Amino acid sequence: MINVVTGPVNIAHTILIRAIKPDEGAEITLTRRGLSFPRKGWLTGPGTVDQALKINTSHRGIRLDHPDSSIILTDAGLTIQAGQVHSGPRIGVQYAGADALLPWRFSWIDM
Repeated sequence: MINVVTGPVNIAHTILIRAIKPDEGAEITLTRRGLSFPRKGWLTGPGTVDQALKINTSHRGIRLDHPDSSIILTDAGLTIQAGQVHSGPRIGVQYAGADALLPWRFSWIDM
């Protein structure tokens, strides 16, 4: 999983990326995962995304907005169509009480 803080210090604005679908570099991600072909769940869940993207604890706390960052986020020019983004309640945060029910879990369905 990749956790990207997107807001000011001490204010919770975070994006947690739990799954990816490569448009490029699938062979590299397969090799990094030790796989010879894609299979169900090969880029979903804890650890698999990090392994595929070669992200590890040395990346903790890096600034993605710094020109020398080892991780670069780019605008791929995608256009998201109506109906492709779905939201639902958060998972695994029962400690958050009523906030756990907020529809802050988003999925992008690439049609």
